[in-house]
Amino acid sequence: MPGVNWELSYKRGALLADIFFAGPFLAGWACLGLVGGIFWLWMLIAALLYEPTAGDKILWFLVIFFLSILGAILYFFIRYSNRPKGSRPW
Repeated sequence: MPGVNWELSYKRGALLADIFFAGPFLAGWACLGLVGGIFWLWMLIAALLYEPTAGDKILWFLVIFFLSILGAILYFFIRYSNRPKGSRPW
């Protein structure tokens, strides 16, 4: 067809398809990142408030802070979940 820029039309259609299919995928990653960030902050606060000695607080703070979500998961399984039920803050 004269006057129709097929390349631009294809790019526009591909962009809409990318948005339609990539949107839920990106939203899922965003939700996972938000949940991971909340969990990281929760473990960081728990380590600062409920570790028995200042040395333990500093150690676990540094582990969680620098290892990010991996440090939070380590803290959760090594220290947090092994506490007696009455001594857990949440």
